[in-house]
Amino acid sequence: MILLFALIAVVMAWIDSEHLKKNEYILNHLSRSVLRALICLTIGFYSVNDAVLFALVFWLLFDQFLNFFRGLSIFYLGTVSKIDIFFNKNIALYILLKALILFVVIFVTIKNIDICQKILSVF
Repeated sequence: MILLFALIAVVMAWIDSEHLKKNEYILNHLSRSVLRALICLTIGFYSVNDAVLFALVFWLLFDQFLNFFRGLSIFYLGTVSKIDIFFNKNIALYILLKALILFVVIFVTIKNIDICQKILSVF
């Protein structure tokens, strides 16, 4: 399942990179955000755990592959997306979160942990 989630992130990054290479800049991210949320919601109908894992994998991989396909540094942050604007001011936090999510995704995948149950048990 995790490979499918990674593939979705990589394909979406490739599609966006093709638009950006043609100078078709993405000024409004609403339609892309809605599409990604619908994918996550659809996955959530089958497994909330997988929906959380999809969201983590997508956030982990999408920007890095978008930058890779555009020939930029994998830690390049844009100037339009609200998330990029926030993390441009906090690059160390950005890298720390990416590393933390990478660790969580690997750990959850190897141990086959129910993320939602673990999160809910905290509360």
